[in-house]
Amino acid sequence: MLLGKKNIYNLLLGFLFILIWFFAPVRLAGAEDTIVLQLKWYHQFQFAGFYAAIEKGYYTKLGLNVILHEGGPQINITDELFSGRADYLVTGPNVLLDRMDGKPVVVIASIFQHSPLILLLKHDSGINSPADLVGKRVMYIPGTDIEFIAMIKSEGIDSDHFITQPHSWTPESLIRNETDAMTAYITNEPYYLQKKGIPYSYIKPLTYGIDFYGDCLYTTDNEVKHHRDRVNAFLNASFQGWEYAMEHPGEMIDLLIDRYGAKSDRDQLEYEFQAMEALILPKLVPVGHMNPGRWQHIADTFVKLNMLSPKYSLKGFIFDPKFNPNYEKLIKVVWLLSGIVLLIILFTAFLLLFNRKLNKSVEERTEHLSKEIIEHARAEKALQESEEKYRLLVENQTDLVVKVDPDGKFQFASQSYCRMFGKTEAELIGNSFMPLVHPDDLASTQKAMEALFHPPYTAYMEQRALTKDGWKWLAWIDNAVLDENNKIISIIGAGRDITEQKNFESALNTSQETFLSVLDGIDATIYVADMKTYEILFMNKYMKDTFKVDLTGKKCWQVFREDTGPCESCTNKKLLDENGNPTGVHIWNDRNPVVNRWYINHDRAIKWPDGGYVRLQIATDITDFKIMENELRQAYKMESIGTLAGGIAHDFNNIIGIIMGNAELALDDLQDGSPVQNNIKEIKTASLRARDVVRQLLNFSRKTENEQKPLNIIPEIKECIKLLKSSIPSTVEIHENLPDTCDTILADATQIHQVIINLCTNAAHAIPLTGGVIEISLKNFELNRSLGGIFKDMAVGKYLEVVVKDTGSGINPEIREKIFDPYFTTKEVGKGTGMGLAIVHGILKNHNADIFVESVPGQGTIVTLFFPVIAELTGKEPESETQTNPHGTETILFVDDEPAIVDMAKQVLTKLGYAVEARINPIQALKDFEVNPDFFDLVISDMTMPRMNGMTFSEKLRELRPDIPIIICTGHSAVMDKEKAKELNISAYAMKPVSMSKIAKLIRDVLDQ
Repeated sequence: MLLGKKNIYNLLLGFLFILIWFFAPVRLAGAEDTIVLQLKWYHQFQFAGFYAAIEKGYYTKLGLNVILHEGGPQINITDELFSGRADYLVTGPNVLLDRMDGKPVVVIASIFQHSPLILLLKHDSGINSPADLVGKRVMYIPGTDIEFIAMIKSEGIDSDHFITQPHSWTPESLIRNETDAMTAYITNEPYYLQKKGIPYSYIKPLTYGIDFYGDCLYTTDNEVKHHRDRVNAFLNASFQGWEYAMEHPGEMIDLLIDRYGAKSDRDQLEYEFQAMEALILPKLVPVGHMNPGRWQHIADTFVKLNMLSPKYSLKGFIFDPKFNPNYEKLIKVVWLLSGIVLLIILFTAFLLLFNRKLNKSVEERTEHLSKEIIEHARAEKALQESEEKYRLLVENQTDLVVKVDPDGKFQFASQSYCRMFGKTEAELIGNSFMPLVHPDDLASTQKAMEALFHPPYTAYMEQRALTKDGWKWLAWIDNAVLDENNKIISIIGAGRDITEQKNFESALNTSQETFLSVLDGIDATIYVADMKTYEILFMNKYMKDTFKVDLTGKKCWQVFREDTGPCESCTNKKLLDENGNPTGVHIWNDRNPVVNRWYINHDRAIKWPDGGYVRLQIATDITDFKIMENELRQAYKMESIGTLAGGIAHDFNNIIGIIMGNAELALDDLQDGSPVQNNIKEIKTASLRARDVVRQLLNFSRKTENEQKPLNIIPEIKECIKLLKSSIPSTVEIHENLPDTCDTILADATQIHQVIINLCTNAAHAIPLTGGVIEISLKNFELNRSLGGIFKDMAVGKYLEVVVKDTGSGINPEIREKIFDPYFTTKEVGKGTGMGLAIVHGILKNHNADIFVESVPGQGTIVTLFFPVIAELTGKEPESETQTNPHGTETILFVDDEPAIVDMAKQVLTKLGYAVEARINPIQALKDFEVNPDFFDLVISDMTMPRMNGMTFSEKLRELRPDIPIIICTGHSAVMDKEKAKELNISAYAMKPVSMSKIAKLIRDVLDQ
């Protein structure tokens, strides 16, 4: 049965309808597409890219009407997405956990490459690490601040270890001390404290290996499945908005304030923008960039912290804008092919039926022709499909593909290559084109290309080339195509834009260099050691300089402690708990035997790139603090000795005063030639010597400013010898070789005593128990230019040479250079401070003096001192025994709490012709003075008395009679000296015991003024 023309017409019409239906364009996002974007927080610069996309019409151009919904603490923003009230959502990576709980959420872009979350602290909080949070008050949001939770758990800290407080959303809580720490954004809250001038610090989760994305864009499975084109349109417009916003921050700030009513002021929005640049990295990373491996790392972190099941799957969670399963078009293709086949079959049948009456040969030829047509159609279709696949593959390839002949003329160039260099394929084919290579990469490119002409005829290179968009890093793999004679007939090159990778590498290298610069710039020894093998993995520069060598790869216990095995003090076992988790920081201190320095060590376990834990030690040199600690302890001892000596001196001086005063009274009453006269003179002489010993003790122990005066050193050395003879073993003889006179030096007498005592004491300790000799000699010495040797660094001139020589054990040459170091001693523990010679060295330096030490082990030591001489010659003048004491007739009020002194003083003053009223009670004396202040011409008072000291007593007297002359006497007082007496308008000040001649002269000097 033949097909009618009408039927054929209907078939052709149906086929035409199929073609029209197939080639009808797919509808993109329409002008009426309204979508809601739920923001994470209130309007601020954090969302500037979306405002820019709206204001600049980027959404409208792609057929989108985007509505922004503000967030805030009162809104559950994820519920807005899951309930359908919002189509898209901006929030952090914690939504990954919602996906794992079965929620249909998809992440489509990451705006912030790093999280802005920090733990904000006041500077004086004492919190320096997560371990310091134990027992503290912390404000955070348990379900949202996922980076903080991950950080504390990675450090082995649970929320039970600190006090959790509801978040107040304001740094005022820190300022008012309502909390110790709070989670915050580095882009916002620090500005608030900075503006108020409040010192602050913060802890970044990134420091502890928690590096999550910040703000991400999310939508639902349904949106991706049914509106993929709309998702891509939304992303493209949003990325354009973000690029514009980051390039025009001032315009965005104006927009936020004028149009969106931002709660922040202009300065804070500017601060937020600057802080966001380090998080978005707009110059290094395309806006919205996501790395599936990074999401894998975030998920693995959740697994390690028991926040996610190890069986998780990220399938369907990460949006791939390049994947587009267009099933509708595929069905159309199937229908089209079916229609073509059906049309061919119908057409062939029509021909066969229509020509049924033709002869057999025509039928056979027609049948043969039909078969040829069918086969040809099939072959042509297969070839067309193959070429189309190849063309689609190459033209849509993002990598660069080129083919050139041996002369460099193009035989093929992919569209990606043409786009990158701004060329058309027609411009390239048959012509040569070599992009401009960066001068720094020319040599490496030339060297790499040489490999193409040798087996295996392949080359790899990385170079910078000048594209139409500027310099870009390209990585090329070139392969030579050979003929049967191994002659190159063409070269095929495949290239890839690795600019982003290089920028990342550069940023990483910069970060690493910065990190190493920081570590190397810290004045502390920092090293990392494997906790199993004890191998040193890293040392900072300061530590290498301290140990004079890089010890990386060595055993820590061997090179740092000179031990034969792991140290007893090793903290490795304390740094990990029974589950293998870090326990926090362990602090301890000790002296390192290799460098002989004291350190305070901070040890902790950290994760190394290989996944295992290593020990990080940061050690600070506290040797100077130890020295200061010992000096302070020694100062406390000296202060205690001074206090004790002062108390003893007061009583001793009173006793000596009684002895000396009564001896003078007795001598005054005796007739010349009396048998006891010489005995009493000896008593007086002994009293004077006792007085000088007490004064020397006070000078040595009291805390006063040293004063250098012209000094005759001979009497000082003799006093030292007297003290030494009573303090060193009797088996040690002291020989003195002192002249009658010597040149004068500028010196402090007390410090000269310290020098002589310390040198002789050291010498005595070096002499064996069997006995030996210490010889002290003194002479004038003149240095001229002809003398060299040890004198080469001394100035020409006159010196006083003091030599202390002993017959002791001598000094080992190996330690001779250390004998003046603080705390260096060869004595047993507890038998020496190591400060003696250090003090000597310091005193001599202050006196511009030089010291030289000669020693022979087993034979003894000679210490020679050279003091510069001054022109003035002064010395102690002995008190005259025959001088006439001045007399007077005035009335004196004498007050002292020691009755014996009162009796003795009354007799002395009476012998000098004065009328004396003596009192032992200052209160009673004050009452008597108050009755008739003008009765007395002079008041002599002791300083240290019960119920009222001499200073207060003097003030009371001045209130009754301002012009009354007053003399203060004391055996010792920490609150009274000549300067203090002058300041209080006291007429004179005298140290007990006071001889009759001295008090007689002092009284007349005061009364005759």
